[in-house]
Amino acid sequence: MNNYLDYLPEILDEYEEESILEKPNKRCITGLRNYTLMKLILTAGLRPKEVLNLKWKNIDLIDYSIMIRADNLTQNRKVYITLDAVDALREWKYRQQKEIGNCSFVFTTLKGNIIKARYMRSMISRYADKAFICKGVSPYTLRHTYGAKLYNTNEDLKKVRKNLGLSDSN
Repeated sequence: MNNYLDYLPEILDEYEEESILEKPNKRCITGLRNYTLMKLILTAGLRPKEVLNLKWKNIDLIDYSIMIRADNLTQNRKVYITLDAVDALREWKYRQQKEIGNCSFVFTTLKGNIIKARYMRSMISRYADKAFICKGVSPYTLRHTYGAKLYNTNEDLKKVRKNLGLSDSN
């Protein structure tokens, strides 16, 4: 019989988290976008699809929150984000509007098109390699890191599941 530890997801420790966030060059528009994307996953636990489909109209930079719109309306959820994430989003919004123009989606290419999931996966993996993180790092690794930190902070599994948008199970 397999050990339950065989099924635990990879997570980043604090040093690895800091290291991967230091790799994007925030002076470049794509570096700032990539930093903001990773910061948002690490501080809000969003799914890759939720990040890529995120629109500016769903972000409240005053309330420090994001409304995640699910495919079915009963599973919409409000996620609160950190001041660091809000600051990154503000800076990214300013640069995006200045250099690309008004975009409805938060994370776009330089032409204003939505980023592809494959690009996001390879970008995060590339930054992990540059940070010398010796494990497979994906958008879900960042999401799992958020979930683990949230659980370690308050040990309330129901709250963790709710924040991550997971269905209730007994």
